[in-house]
Amino acid sequence: MRLHTDQIERLSHRIIQQLVAQHLAQLKATESALSETISGILQDFQATAAAIEDQVHKLMAQYSGQIESGHIDTQQMYGMIRKQVAKDKKFELDPEEQINVLSHRIHDRLYGDDLLDYIDEDKALRLIKQALTGTLRAEDELDQRVRDK
Repeated sequence: MRLHTDQIERLSHRIIQQLVAQHLAQLKATESALSETISGILQDFQATAAAIEDQVHKLMAQYSGQIESGHIDTQQMYGMIRKQVAKDKKFELDPEEQINVLSHRIHDRLYGDDLLDYIDEDKALRLIKQALTGTLRAEDELDQRVRDK
């Protein structure tokens, strides 16, 4: 999951607007404050993902001699290291689980920081998941089209 800053901001605003439009939440703070909170969660998530990738590349560099000599399969080693580093950082690699984790973080933080009250918590959580899924699906489709060219 890689989103640019402007995409994160649009997604944050979309979530808030949909929660209000569908009467699933009553705001106790400004939309700007809620948007900053959501954006922060998404940016922290992306920073953690980037840190994991950096650590994986550093560890892969340690095995470069063995990889070049053919003793280690690059993709297999990359996958094993990435899985272990993510596990150590308690970071979910599965895209569906990432959406689930992010949805819960957003849902819980908005309420926990007293920024809003939910009128229907379950529907609000589903809406957040749908917004994340839709945005990420569109991003994946665009990425695939670029790769196919």
